[in-house]
Amino acid sequence: MKEQGIFGYIRTHLFGCFELALFMKSGISYFKDDARALKISFIVVLFSMMTAIPIVIDTPALVNESSSETTSAAIYVFRYLTSLALFLGSMHWITQRLKCHERYRHFIIVSNWFSLPLSLLALSGYFLISPNHSDTEYLEGFFLIILLYGVSVGAHMTTHVLRTRPELAVLITMWGLVIDVVVHIASGGY
Repeated sequence: MKEQGIFGYIRTHLFGCFELALFMKSGISYFKDDARALKISFIVVLFSMMTAIPIVIDTPALVNESSSETTSAAIYVFRYLTSLALFLGSMHWITQRLKCHERYRHFIIVSNWFSLPLSLLALSGYFLISPNHSDTEYLEGFFLIILLYGVSVGAHMTTHVLRTRPELAVLITMWGLVIDVVVHIASGGY
């Protein structure tokens, strides 16, 4: 990171995210596989998580309406971090069973960085579609489209980072979604 500076580092990774968003295999080559890149990728995940807090607080379908904004945000952060920990733990186990554990860290780095464009896309849709926050019907449809797009890109990324079959990559990506839904239900959601 020292040779290109922090802004060059971020720009390089955002280019990688952009290429992945266009389903280009070459986007993966923008992400280095080292311990420092792994640490920085978790900072990106925390930033992505924080961009979604306004959506969570203002969307009645996502929170308990009797909860305060602080409580809603705390529940969201708990759900997000719990889902992330369970997914990373299960991916550790899965990559060992698939005998591709040497690519586990690279998979996490790319996944963490790609959470940023998806979060920013959701946030921009939230501000564009629901400026008065009164009609969430269109917002829920928009989030469904982002979810399907995220699963598609996630499966594409998993196929190329873990070098596995597309069918297995879709299963792994859906596994992440199942973990998220189970954590959400277990913590009082839906």
